[in-house]
Amino acid sequence: GERWPMPADLLVIGYFGCLVVFLVRHIAVGNHRSAVVALVLDAALITLAIIFILWELVILPRIGSLDELTLVNQWLTLLYPAFDVFVASLLFLILLVDRSPARVMFFASMVAFAVGDVIAGADGGPSTAAPLVGAASAWLVALAFFAAALVVPAGAQVTVRRPTVTRLLVVNGLGGAGIWLATWRYVIHDG
Repeated sequence: GERWPMPADLLVIGYFGCLVVFLVRHIAVGNHRSAVVALVLDAALITLAIIFILWELVILPRIGSLDELTLVNQWLTLLYPAFDVFVASLLFLILLVDRSPARVMFFASMVAFAVGDVIAGADGGPSTAAPLVGAASAWLVALAFFAAALVVPAGAQVTVRRPTVTRLLVVNGLGGAGIWLATWRYVIHDG
């Protein structure tokens, strides 16, 4: 049946919106606007590629027919992992510039949140409790990393630099993998 965003969904979406704004403002301090925009766009490209790959290889095979999900349900299934992956991508790109224990823990937290949200989103129905246990376990690990990120050294202010070879390889490699997967699935094998 139809599942409209519940108040909890709206609160989480608002939280992630605030988190993204905080990270972008954190990066923007002392950096040129074009460097910040390039970093955010790179994180968005990484996110789109990873979410497409997760949708095709993990979520869609577990869900089965999309006819059983409304458009709102499909969006919510992808929205939570997309926010997690976007924040993790921003943090990954920051880690390429400057590492600190807090940034590493925060990155690990967002990866664990993404794993939990993918497990929960790929749950095909109420058949077993295993997906919920897996998602809850990943979320607990994420909370532990997040709590650790709050108490370890935060590191220096980030100065965004021109894209490095590593950054270009990650962004373009994941984008290329997504394009290759789409070509393989929808052109070579036609569906």
